[in-house]
Amino acid sequence: MKRYINCGIMMLSVTAALISTSCSKDEAYESSVTRDLQMTLDGEPWNIYYGTANKPLFIYSADGAYLHNYSTSFRFSLDEGQYRVLATTQADYLTPPTSLNDQIIEQDPETRRTFAISDPVTYSAGDPMTLHLKTRTGLLRLRATDVKSDKSYSSIRTTLTTPVTAYHVGQAAVLLGDPYELTRTKETTGGGVGFTEDAVLLGADVPLEVRLDYLDAAGQVVKSRTLQGEEAIKVAPNDTTVVEFMLNNPDELVTIDYNIVIGPTKWNESTLFPSTEVRVPDGYTYVAPGESVDDVIKAQAADPSIDEIRIFLKADAAYKIGGTSTNTISKSISILGQTPGYGQSEAVVTLNSYTISGNVNRIHFENIEFKGLASRFFYLNNQATCEVQEISMINCRFPAKWSNGQIWHQTNATAIIHNFRMKGCTVANIVAPNANAIFNFQSSRPMSIYNYYCPLNFRGRLKNRTDSICRSRSF
Repeated sequence: MKRYINCGIMMLSVTAALISTSCSKDEAYESSVTRDLQMTLDGEPWNIYYGTANKPLFIYSADGAYLHNYSTSFRFSLDEGQYRVLATTQADYLTPPTSLNDQIIEQDPETRRTFAISDPVTYSAGDPMTLHLKTRTGLLRLRATDVKSDKSYSSIRTTLTTPVTAYHVGQAAVLLGDPYELTRTKETTGGGVGFTEDAVLLGADVPLEVRLDYLDAAGQVVKSRTLQGEEAIKVAPNDTTVVEFMLNNPDELVTIDYNIVIGPTKWNESTLFPSTEVRVPDGYTYVAPGESVDDVIKAQAADPSIDEIRIFLKADAAYKIGGTSTNTISKSISILGQTPGYGQSEAVVTLNSYTISGNVNRIHFENIEFKGLASRFFYLNNQATCEVQEISMINCRFPAKWSNGQIWHQTNATAIIHNFRMKGCTVANIVAPNANAIFNFQSSRPMSIYNYYCPLNFRGRLKNRTDSICRSRSF
């Protein structure tokens, strides 16, 4: 028995030696294992996060037949030979087992979907694999420049007509066909003031047709307009096209006077801290970074058809308000900053002190960091009576060191404030008790604040309405 066991062990040893000498490890299987995979997205390194459900890698045979869909988190092996491979950020847009020769991604009828995909490349099993993903969609933004509203309509139906019907994955090109209509409808409670409409389209060097139907509350068309200027409207991949025009020009049925800005910001979904999309509330006028807030305030203040000045500012951007006419509030005003997204901060506004003239219904600031402040934010000095129904500050920051300043400073002036509200605000570096950092009324005429709400963050204590942080002689 012992003899048979020894013989068996010897035969196994001989067999292992023969396998080892006749077929090396590399020759056995390693040449078909993909170990080196590099991917970029619009020129930047990119990889799918470990554990995600998305499997971006698609493998096809040399003739285009679908074979596999892999994650890139693990190594994988392929039989010896050549393949066609590609990667995409949106694996669910592809439809296995469709052949690479027939695989398309259709134009999104809701104009919302974005995607990036690489050109298909020829790949030999075991070689390093390099795939360059490119964003194939772009953003079209229609933006009204009106400051006067038109209440004859309550929504805008936008119809975009394009010959681009789909993206052909195997050809790495868009497909052109019969004109394809994409329709969007959006309410315009501000009568067109502040109207914006965004549409995600396949990027291509072909012109679009844009038609606007103005609808009343019953959905009936009040009037229609097309954009037909000298410059064709096009959408480029991984880019933004902004078209600015007037909605409420009564003399135009065809709008030929519009401004096109190509690529004010690159659209790159691989950015670690992507910028939050700017959605302008109806009734507000968007002021882009670098544009003049003063000009918009002056125009709306001088327009008798506008009851309240409404300004919308972009998060993480800097603005300036200056000059006597724009720092004197004589009409209701709301300056609203975009709610900051991940990695963003509030819009930063540099200004001088505000004064108030006459009777004002509402003064509102939200999502703003104020800089460059004088020692007083509201400064009423030797002026006639003013009355404000409500002053509100929501999520505002006052980071300056106010060693001798206040939010409201009043000297020899009469003011009636029915409601003063501060919510989620931060006043930093208050030096108390040497300053009254919220209210300070020196030599004031009779003054009343009927309702005051102040759940405020500050360096100091707010015991009651008559301490050194919030003091008034006639509160």
